[in-house]
Amino acid sequence: MAAPKYISEQFVKQFFTAETVAARPTGWTIALHAGNPGTGDANEAVDANYARQSATFTASDAGAFWEGANAADITFPAAAAGANYTATHYSVRNATGGAALAVAALPVPIPVVAGGVITIPAGFAKVRGV
Repeated sequence: MAAPKYISEQFVKQFFTAETVAARPTGWTIALHAGNPGTGDANEAVDANYARQSATFTASDAGAFWEGANAADITFPAAAAGANYTATHYSVRNATGGAALAVAALPVPIPVVAGGVITIPAGFAKVRGV
């Protein structure tokens, strides 16, 4: 999962300058996107029942880098009547303020129609450091 420019800005400021950085998030959400989200804000799903879902992450040492992965399944509400889109990406966001922290493409796009439910299984949404 790629980190948008916002994260690289915070990393560089935190470790290589004396500039002020954003406060550490205390909560996270996952958003679905029906197209490339760019830096995280484009093409978010539009559906009367859609809402970003809370997520928690656990960290682990993956050898050459550290990674965080969602600790539990993340299930979005059943799509509303008339829903008709394809989820192609997701983003991890700061629950306070909504800033995109990381974005990724789903390995297989998921068509969503009325009543459709998307679940991101535990351990799937990984954010990797370098």
